[in-house]
Amino acid sequence: MFAILKKLDYCIGKIVFPLLYVFSPGLAAGKKISPERIKKILCIKLWGLGNLTIILPLLHKIKLQFPNAQLLFLTFDSNRDFFKQSEIVDRVYFFPFTRNFLKIIYYFISFRSSLRKENIDLAINFEQCNNVSLLMLVLAKITFRIGLRTRFRFVNAFYTKTVKNNPAVHISNLFSDILLPLGINRGDYSYSIFKVNAQAKDKVQNLLKKINIKNRFVCIHPGCSVNFKGKRWDYAYFSRFADDLIKRHGTSVIFTGNPEEVLIINKIILNMQKKAFNFASLLNVAELIELLRISCLFVSNDTGPVHIAASLGINTAVVYGPTSPNRYRPLNKNSICFYKNLNCSPCLYDSNYKVSLCMNPKCLSISPETVLDDISKKFFIK
Repeated sequence: MFAILKKLDYCIGKIVFPLLYVFSPGLAAGKKISPERIKKILCIKLWGLGNLTIILPLLHKIKLQFPNAQLLFLTFDSNRDFFKQSEIVDRVYFFPFTRNFLKIIYYFISFRSSLRKENIDLAINFEQCNNVSLLMLVLAKITFRIGLRTRFRFVNAFYTKTVKNNPAVHISNLFSDILLPLGINRGDYSYSIFKVNAQAKDKVQNLLKKINIKNRFVCIHPGCSVNFKGKRWDYAYFSRFADDLIKRHGTSVIFTGNPEEVLIINKIILNMQKKAFNFASLLNVAELIELLRISCLFVSNDTGPVHIAASLGINTAVVYGPTSPNRYRPLNKNSICFYKNLNCSPCLYDSNYKVSLCMNPKCLSISPETVLDDISKKFFIK
């Protein structure tokens, strides 16, 4: 599905924007407006729970720079629970995620109309590779548009200001750079701390009570985002790692994930000798945050909850394969990354339209013993 969307987006950049430039030059980006005239700001990030976690403190900076402006956000409806954890955004537009092409067109037209009625002064596009989002901003007649420079000359012409999409910098710095045209400098990046949700806290405590966990526990997240499942460490490695972790340190293990990952986690647990627990599909975002907050360690593939765990300051260990920790590492000091850095790595990029087709990636052949030994030295040996 993700590969199809990328091809569609490529076609829009290659065909639609050149046609717009020729036949509707008046839609091209307008001039910068003075800060005091900015009353409504729209930010866009459709994909990625981890990306949203990294963007969240930047929204605070935008609010400080434009205290009298309304802050709007456009994202996929799968991120609805995430925005319940923050009050910084005044209003969120949730774009329904669907694989139905006709529905995508319908929603696109509908949201374009809604955004046009808002009379938005400034749009900030945090998407790294999404010409569709820019097309919506153009057709919504938002004249001041900021985003990342793309490979398409005619796409860039429809931005008021573009920022270099530097693949060598961490994603937090890349997102920060998008705000430079607004006079918001990088500064020292720090995650926003999620607020404590009393209702979520009660549910997590009840779940732990049901499975009789009273000692410290480790959360393991064997899934990853739907856009590229090739980032997953092998399920047999997770089984061996969890078994050896329990044997060596006597800690309980809870697996987390979304409803689509229930079966893969059941497979991991059935392959284990020790007892572990499957919390996949049982938790919303607020409840996941509370579970991670009281865990002693979070182990995961490169995926969104990594940055939630890092924002909470808990011990974090991440296995990287087709993506690079130079780009996506957690920013807390008490974290550890596992990465083979082969000649072909990384092979999955967010700055172009390449999609890795590797079905048996050697970059993920990191042994469970290596992971456990390094984790033990860093987090368990005092």
